[in-house]
Amino acid sequence: MLEEINAEPRDAYFVGRRYFKTEYKFWGFVRPSGHPWSEAKLVMFNENQKLAPDRTAGKLGSDNNFEYKLHGNYSGDTVYEPASNGFYPEFVLKGYELRSQAPAPIFTEAGATDPERRIIAKAVLKRIALRRHGGRQRRSDDGLGWHAERDLLAAQNLEDVADEPAVVLLHDRVG
Repeated sequence: MLEEINAEPRDAYFVGRRYFKTEYKFWGFVRPSGHPWSEAKLVMFNENQKLAPDRTAGKLGSDNNFEYKLHGNYSGDTVYEPASNGFYPEFVLKGYELRSQAPAPIFTEAGATDPERRIIAKAVLKRIALRRHGGRQRRSDDGLGWHAERDLLAAQNLEDVADEPAVVLLHDRVG
């Protein structure tokens, strides 16, 4: 997934993941292109200029968990959604293109995309940081163990920076 995100032109458009819940009226998660899902915001759509894809099709929620390239902008307003008792940023939808009907998962919670479950999951990609410890690198959050520094740096085409403390982003992952 990181390769796809890194290939996106940074801040050129938005990427949206429909997150339909029967009881709630928010649209889903939106992130700027080239940014990880951990930066996505759960939004309410302003559909005055363009209807959401499922509303256009006349089948509310039929596109649950689909991924879209979105054109539009944040209005700067916050919208109250009473069923969730939450406030969400308003995204003014101006256009969209379907990217995938079966995209890679961005939720870690079981049942997150079930429209009937009254949970509001977060779109999560944990960053895995590598920290220098005595000539070796350690993956800081996944417990997968120790890896040789040179192998990890070489895999990322990075130069060894002697004994300076360093944190290197290896990749994003769900989990």
